[in-house]
Amino acid sequence: MKTWLFLGIVASLSFGISAIPLKYASNQKYLSGPLGVVIIGSSIGALFILMPYLIYKGELNVVSFYDNRFALFWSVCSGVVGAVGTIAVITALKSPYTEVSRLMAIVSTSVLVTAIMGMFLLKEVPIGQDRISVILGIALIIFGIKLVIH
Repeated sequence: MKTWLFLGIVASLSFGISAIPLKYASNQKYLSGPLGVVIIGSSIGALFILMPYLIYKGELNVVSFYDNRFALFWSVCSGVVGAVGTIAVITALKSPYTEVSRLMAIVSTSVLVTAIMGMFLLKEVPIGQDRISVILGIALIIFGIKLVIH
């Protein structure tokens, strides 16, 4: 199995599983944690994994931040946009009427946004058989959205 495919599966499982404790912590039907508690809690949880990983990889030093300030800037932009998504998910999960399976299916359509933006902004337009696969994948995502919403 290709490394990127394996890591993609790990990410998918991680993001999918993470929605369950997030709903349990935030939803009015369960613990009804305030937004601040849930956001800070999930941030601390992320740091418990990210900091040791960076230390292990030798990637945590001040010089690299200055030398890579443009990469840092775009990473911060990514974090800001991702935080908006996190707030939206947590806010949706707070409602006792939100079904986590349907919500996360809709959230997972982010793949559609990424595919389209990647083609237009990053000029990553697939060719040949890959183009057909991506177009079919986009069509299936759109069809899936209709199934989940109705």
